[in-house]
Amino acid sequence: PLSAATVAAFASVGLDIKRRLFSHQARAVSTLLRPNPAHVVVSTGTASGKSVCYNIPVVNTLLDDPRATALYIFPTKALARDQLRALRGILAGA
Repeated sequence: PLSAATVAAFASVGLDIKRRLFSHQARAVSTLLRPNPAHVVVSTGTASGKSVCYNIPVVNTLLDDPRATALYIFPTKALARDQLRALRGILAGA
């Protein structure tokens, strides 16, 4: 169950997460938002929206629980900076 704040946060960056996810994104998000989530591996091409698969559940949890934290680990500083910029944009719309 996605919160209205999560939906609004992603809408602020032009992503309608209620209606416009790719199938791999929708499957990953629904798996991660289950009461007993399972591990998820997403293996798709470059620029296919893999970050949406983990950002939706993370943002949903962070907005729902002020005590929640998330740890992101990326293999390069450039990727980490790019993902941080994107996440900040999403959270600014919350």
